[in-house]
Amino acid sequence: PNSMFDFDGKTGSGGSRVNLAGRGRNRTRGGEESRSDFVKRQHKEREAREKRRIQEHAATKIQAVYRSYRCLTHAREEQRKVFDKRSADIAKVGALLPDDKKAKFVHLALPPMLRLFAFFFTARLDGQRLAALQKLLVFSAGQPLSSNVFQAAISEDDAQRISFFVLFEKVIAACLRLDRALDTLGLLLALQAALFPPPSWKPVHETRAGAAAAHVLRRTEAIGRLSSDMLPTASSGDDAVAASQTINFVQFCCAGLESCSWADRQRPLVLLLGTPRLCDLLCKSPSPQAKECLRRLVCALPGVPAANEFPPAFFAEQVEGAPRGAWLLAGLSDVLERHLMASGERGKALSSWIGWTSWAKEHLPGGIKSDSTAAVAPLQKLHSPGFVRSLILACDKEDMEGLLAICRLYFSADSAGDYDPPTEVLQTLAFATPLAERLFPTLCDLMSGSPLHAGVLA
Repeated sequence: PNSMFDFDGKTGSGGSRVNLAGRGRNRTRGGEESRSDFVKRQHKEREAREKRRIQEHAATKIQAVYRSYRCLTHAREEQRKVFDKRSADIAKVGALLPDDKKAKFVHLALPPMLRLFAFFFTARLDGQRLAALQKLLVFSAGQPLSSNVFQAAISEDDAQRISFFVLFEKVIAACLRLDRALDTLGLLLALQAALFPPPSWKPVHETRAGAAAAHVLRRTEAIGRLSSDMLPTASSGDDAVAASQTINFVQFCCAGLESCSWADRQRPLVLLLGTPRLCDLLCKSPSPQAKECLRRLVCALPGVPAANEFPPAFFAEQVEGAPRGAWLLAGLSDVLERHLMASGERGKALSSWIGWTSWAKEHLPGGIKSDSTAAVAPLQKLHSPGFVRSLILACDKEDMEGLLAICRLYFSADSAGDYDPPTEVLQTLAFATPLAERLFPTLCDLMSGSPLHAGVLA
């Protein structure tokens, strides 16, 4: 029925009555009410009408929401039946077709199924349908581009490209909603295999492939949510496979970062470098892909974020038993020590990375010393005299920017008092390295008694 019910279960406005008789001359005056009683009665009637109006308005809203929910639920159930029928048809026909024809059949069937899934997905009901859809997407990603649903990501038609991204974002969001991190990783690697096919990993389109990766990094929470499940663990029997997948994923992220603007790179890069043990895996891996990932990460590093770019809660968020800020500092210090310093990197790349490490150290949440070993380890590394000595020696004598970045790392006014360097580090900075000579060559001339340059005196 189209009529609305009030709070008494009645329809329409039958409860409100208007007396049109008036007072008239011929009405009896024996029971005539006084003026004050008349005013009180009118006031009560106005209050009753206002209350009824509010109730009817609320009833209309409540029933409209319920009816829209009921209609939407019914429509979703109908679309689920269509989705299930098409899934069954693909399974039945696909078993009879050769691979090339099956690829074309799946390629044509997937876009309508993606639209259906984006419409009806509910976490409580559609877990198996998501698994079936993910399996089809991964299958299609391994086919030639002409029979590959991911070719829409580099289409010349803007509408087709945007439509694909919207639907793909819905599938990624559904995987994350159900805490299926590995399925999310599988979808991202499928997209990578379609746009950057192995073993060359060269983009199928010079600009649109990287733009597609950048779009996924900006519009999804994939990097932040994959941090605890994407890396190999000691209990896993497939460490080599998991490590290879992780490195491939980092390659995909690097392609996206390189296509982002400098401002858009900051958040994805912070999330990536703050992934637990990711930089450790890249640094210790002997594969050329891992070394290439490190090189691209260093080249993609934007300027140091502003002080208030990330809220304190971001760095304090617990990830695998330690604050995210501690994992970020660990990743930055790993790359600094085991890649940049070990490879003899000089100049702006080294000073920029030291600047980022200083920024991460300044944003460590308070009380980190009482946390787990994973939280304390990066501070212990930075505050070891051997690390300080190697860091200063890694800087060029003329690289004032790098030397000032080192000073900020250990003497920043923004860092908390809990993280001040120990006395051994201060002694190393003062005596064990030529830091003073590099920073203040004029003072060295004074201390040695040699004549100053005329320009200095001026």
